[in-house]
Amino acid sequence: MTSDCPSPEHATQPSAETLAHSGPADTLPDLQPLEDLEDNNPRKLHSIPPPHFPPPPEIQPELIRYSLLELLVLITLTAVMLASIRLLGAAVFAGLTGVLGFFMLVFISLAKPTRGIIHVAWWVLLTVYLVAAVAAVLNKDL
Repeated sequence: MTSDCPSPEHATQPSAETLAHSGPADTLPDLQPLEDLEDNNPRKLHSIPPPHFPPPPEIQPELIRYSLLELLVLITLTAVMLASIRLLGAAVFAGLTGVLGFFMLVFISLAKPTRGIIHVAWWVLLTVYLVAAVAAVLNKDL
């Protein structure tokens, strides 16, 4: 009975040249030694691909632009709110601004407004609430 496989006595060892040029190493590009790149030869440096960076995110210009009128109205309303702390008392004022801030947060979550000034107004209201809460805790006479 003969087989297609040679017997161990008749097997030949592959040469070093055959091993060097066979297998997956043939699919890899030829790499240059680092010493060749140190002389800043433009032809050699040109073979290095540039790094790939993802594109920058798109900025929505409507969310970051505010008109002077919008900012003036926001500052005026904030000043009137802060002046009313004397009339209502710090604890009542902190409670009202907290409730107003909660409803404004619900409005922003549901309506998804496109104007950025509404988000800024919410942050200003949150800051006024925190100031009023600290004033209510620290000073009972305010």
